[in-house]
Amino acid sequence: MRLRTILAMRIGTLLRVLCIICSSQAASIAAERGALPSSVIYRASQPIVIDGRLDEADWRNATSIGEFQFPWFKEGARENSVVKLLWDAENLYIGCVCDDRHIAARAAEHDGAVAQDDCIEIMVSPDASLPKRYFNVEWNVLGGYVDGHRPNGAEGGRVEWNADGVQVKGQTEGTVNDDSDEDRCWVTETVIPLANFREFMAEYPPEEGTEWRANFNRHGGEVNQQYSQWSAVDSPTPAFHAPHRFGTLTFSEETNAIDRSNSRYGDRLDLTYLIDDAGQRVAIKAPADWDQRRKQIVAAVEEVMGTFPRPAIAQPLDVEVLEEIVEDDYIRRKIAYHTDRSDQRVTAWLLLPKTVAPAERHSLPAVLCLHQTTTPGKDQPVGLADRPSLHYALELTRRGYVTLAPDYPSLGEYGYDFEADEYVSGSMKAIYDNTRAIDVLQSLPEVDPERIGCIGHSLGGHNGLFTALFDDRLKAVVTCCGFTRFARYMGGDLTGWSGPRYMPRIASEYGLCPQKMPFDFPEIITAIAPRGVFVVAPLRDSNFDVVGVRETMAAAAPIYALLGAQDRLAAVYPDAEHDFPSESREAAYEFIDAVIGKRNTEP
Repeated sequence: MRLRTILAMRIGTLLRVLCIICSSQAASIAAERGALPSSVIYRASQPIVIDGRLDEADWRNATSIGEFQFPWFKEGARENSVVKLLWDAENLYIGCVCDDRHIAARAAEHDGAVAQDDCIEIMVSPDASLPKRYFNVEWNVLGGYVDGHRPNGAEGGRVEWNADGVQVKGQTEGTVNDDSDEDRCWVTETVIPLANFREFMAEYPPEEGTEWRANFNRHGGEVNQQYSQWSAVDSPTPAFHAPHRFGTLTFSEETNAIDRSNSRYGDRLDLTYLIDDAGQRVAIKAPADWDQRRKQIVAAVEEVMGTFPRPAIAQPLDVEVLEEIVEDDYIRRKIAYHTDRSDQRVTAWLLLPKTVAPAERHSLPAVLCLHQTTTPGKDQPVGLADRPSLHYALELTRRGYVTLAPDYPSLGEYGYDFEADEYVSGSMKAIYDNTRAIDVLQSLPEVDPERIGCIGHSLGGHNGLFTALFDDRLKAVVTCCGFTRFARYMGGDLTGWSGPRYMPRIASEYGLCPQKMPFDFPEIITAIAPRGVFVVAPLRDSNFDVVGVRETMAAAAPIYALLGAQDRLAAVYPDAEHDFPSESREAAYEFIDAVIGKRNTEP
C-alpha cells in the first residue's frame, strides 16, 4: 500500500489493470494474427521531462496505441502493457506501464543483458515504404538499454548502431528481484532523439501524416515469462524480427488537447455544483439543483451509449416457460421472452422460493441477477456454472427472494450480432433488455412490483448500475467488482470499454481517453440516489482499481446526504481478488433486506 500510494501520486491515471474482457485462447490467437494495428502520435504541447513519472498533461491525455497480443501464450497470467507515444520537432517519447507480479531487472548499463530482464522494445522503420530497414531499442525499468540497426531486414543481420541521446527513467510499484511477494507494475519514460533516424526518414522532422512502420515487444523476466506484442507475428514460435507484421504510426501536428465541451466538470470528483445553461457554476444546495445535474449526467451517458429506447408501445413480452425443475426449497424455471423484437427472445432463469409462508408468496421482493463475462451466461448466478461465490441468485432465492437471471447479449444462449442491430452500443442494448426483465418480474403474481433490486458481478456489476440510471424501478443495486473511475482503468486506456459489447463511441468519438469522456462512475453512482447502492471492491481486484472506487464513493457521499439517503450508500473492501467473498455477499444481502426485503415496510 505504501508503494501504491506513492506511485498513484506520481503516475496518476497511468496505473493500469487487466482487461475485463476475456476470450478463449483460440479466439485470441485468431484475432492476434489478423489485421495490422495502427495508431496516431500526437504532438506534445509542452516540454516532456524524462523522470519516469508520466505526470505531464500530455501523457494523461494521450491514448494508448492499443492492447498487446499474446500469440504464444501457454500458461500463467497475461501481464498487459500500455504504451503511449508523443513527439516534438526533436524527439520521440514513449511512455510504458507494464503489469508485472514479479519484476526482474539487473542490467542498468548500455548494451547490457537487458533481454534477460523484464523489458520492452520498439522496432521502427522511419520510412514506411522500406519496412525491412529498421532500428530497435530495448530497455528495462533500471534505464539499461540496447540499440541496434538492421538495414537489410531480419535476414541481413544486425549492424552496430549507437543511438545518441537516448534516456530511460523508470518507476516500480513493487520490489525488484524479490519473488517472495507480488508486485503491481513498472513504468518507464523514454526519449529517442529523431536525429538518430534523420538520414533514413522520408520527412525530417515528421510532418502531418508522416507514417512510420513499427512494432512493440515485451519479454524477459524470471517468473511467468511471456511474449507479447502490439502486432502479433504469424509464427508458431516466438519471433520478433518480422517487419512484414509492423503496424503503422501516423504523426499528427495536433496536440491531444482535451475537448472542453465534454469536460466542463473536470475530473468529476466534485459533484456539489452544476454548470447552468449560461455556463455559470452554481452550488447544489437542494434536491431540485441535483435534479438538473442528474439530467445532464443522463444526457452525457446517452452521448456515449446512444439514446435509451422509449417506444410508445413496447414489444409484447409473450413469456414462455421452457422447462421447470422443482428442488427441495425452490423452483427453477427457464423462461424466454421478447424485449425489442418479435423474432428474437431472451432466455433467463426464474427462481421462486418455496420456503416462505403461503400468505407471503404473492408479495415477495425480487432481484434481477446479472452475470459476469462468462460463456455460460445466466447459468452462473443460479448455481449451474462457475464458483459458488458467484451463485448469488440461488442464495437470494433461498433467502426468500424471487430472482431472475437473464443472458447478456452474445453470452449464454443469447446469440447476438452487435454490428447488425440499431443500437449505438451493446451497453444500451443490455440496459433495455434489463428494463424488459424488470417488466417480466412486475408481471409475476408472486412479486411485489415496488420491491425490486439488482445484483451483479464484474460485467453484471456495471450493467446493473447502468440499468438503474435509466430505470428507477430498481430500488437497490449491488455492484461487485463492477467499476473504477475511467482514469484508474487500464492506465487511462479505455480500449476494454470500447468493443461492440460495450461502448464503441469511447474509441471513435472520445479517443479512448478518460479526460474526453462526458461522464464517469462518480456521476453514475450518485445519479442513482436516493435509491440504494452497495459496492463490493476487493483490495486486490486485478480489473478495477480500488483507489478509483474509494474516490467514487467519497464523491457521491455529499449528494446522498443532501437527499437524506446517506444510509443507502455503502461499500466494503474485502482483502480478496476479483471475486465476491462470502462475508461481502452476506453484507450485500443484508443491505438488500434493509431496502426492499421483508423486514422493510416502506416500498
